[in-house]
Amino acid sequence: MRKTPSQARGRERVDRILVAAAEEFAVNGFDVATVSAIATRAGASIGSVYQFFGDKESILDALLQRYRADLSEMGADVAAAAAARQAAGTGEGPGLEESLGPVVDRLVFYCRRNPAFPTLLARASRHTLAGESVHRTLRDVVARILAVKQPDPQVVARMAAVLTDIVAGLLPSATADDELVLHLKAAMVGYLGQITAGD
Repeated sequence: MRKTPSQARGRERVDRILVAAAEEFAVNGFDVATVSAIATRAGASIGSVYQFFGDKESILDALLQRYRADLSEMGADVAAAAAARQAAGTGEGPGLEESLGPVVDRLVFYCRRNPAFPTLLARASRHTLAGESVHRTLRDVVARILAVKQPDPQVVARMAAVLTDIVAGLLPSATADDELVLHLKAAMVGYLGQITAGD
């Protein structure tokens, strides 16, 4: 950001700009979106937008930072729930497939509430440091679930990287189609099955 607001009024203005940007990116895509269109959606002058953001890439970075914070919180919740089920259960407890299912469900729910997120996820991959940070956070969410069942950190890292690519690739389509959510889960289960069979 070009300028970090210090007063409530400025923070509210930035919030409106980011909400408008998310809507614009979701509807028209990042490449087509313009700062002028974002300003119009926000009910703000274009000068007001430039007061806080240098260009639409910096608006994207600010959005991605918010998504990263949301993912971190989501990961902590899901990992804690998986660990609790493991501790409270008998025998081996839930398998990796059962543990990762709630992650997909939470991500799909989040994407439906934040439609710009799946649109930007693929683009964000290596577009900016903030974008890579979002992908790294998503990998961390998956890795925390895997670590409940898999003690080898190197295996966890490799599996998390592949599963994150599967999620990032299919999530935009799955968000709009419940049947594709099942396909996404099936793709993850299929990969896990191959890895388990190879052990």
